[in-house]
Amino acid sequence: MIALVATVDWMPLYPQTVPTIIPVHAIVSFTPSKPSKGWTVPVKGTDGQIIYVLSYERESSVAGPLAGIDLILRRAGDERGTRNLLAPSKFWHGYQKFIFGASDYAHGSQKSIYGKDRSIMVRGTNLRVRISVVNVKVSPDRQQFDDLDLDIHIENVVS
Repeated sequence: MIALVATVDWMPLYPQTVPTIIPVHAIVSFTPSKPSKGWTVPVKGTDGQIIYVLSYERESSVAGPLAGIDLILRRAGDERGTRNLLAPSKFWHGYQKFIFGASDYAHGSQKSIYGKDRSIMVRGTNLRVRISVVNVKVSPDRQQFDDLDLDIHIENVVS
């Protein structure tokens, strides 16, 4: 008996180009008194058109304090609730690199699950998002951020 094994790489019917962006650097601060409402950062292509939008979604506990932040990267024009490009592409659950939960920082950024610095390759693009936690203070009960400052870079990756 002879067994044949074949693999086929899926190729789109029409070749797709991956846009090149103008690198982005953003520093954002979240505090209970200064919620950064409506914070968004446009990510533009080299032609000046907005291709992606970086934003966040606030996670609050039942009492309302700032319990966490989810960073969100979406294609320009996509509605809230559409797929976050920073999330894994298939089914996922649990704590991910784009999630910043107050309880994870109770002992400082160096001892958090992902450490002080995170890097996310954006699947299907040539983008890398680097995030550094530059300042973090968590309430004594570990349930909310008193301060969270993130230094974010979005850049092209040359293969």
